[in-house]
Amino acid sequence: MLEGALARTSRNPAVSRTRLEIATEVDADLLASLFEIAKRESCPVEKLFEEALADLVEKRNRMRPRTHVEAAYVQSFFRYGELYKLLSK
Repeated sequence: MLEGALARTSRNPAVSRTRLEIATEVDADLLASLFEIAKRESCPVEKLFEEALADLVEKRNRMRPRTHVEAAYVQSFFRYGELYKLLSK
């Protein structure tokens, strides 16, 4: 799956997804802020880290135009390109 990641099954029987352990380097101040949030919210750092990763993945996936939207834009530009140029002036 992921090179360098250690796969293990969750110890929680209610969770059937495979969990992966990773090792990485991060900015010390950023990590300290994460630990402060975890302490303030009485929340495991792992949960906050996973939430941050999920937010990043969702954000980046939204940045890519959907195929049908991009196709409609291209078709519209070929059909109305001159009008768009006039309207932009």
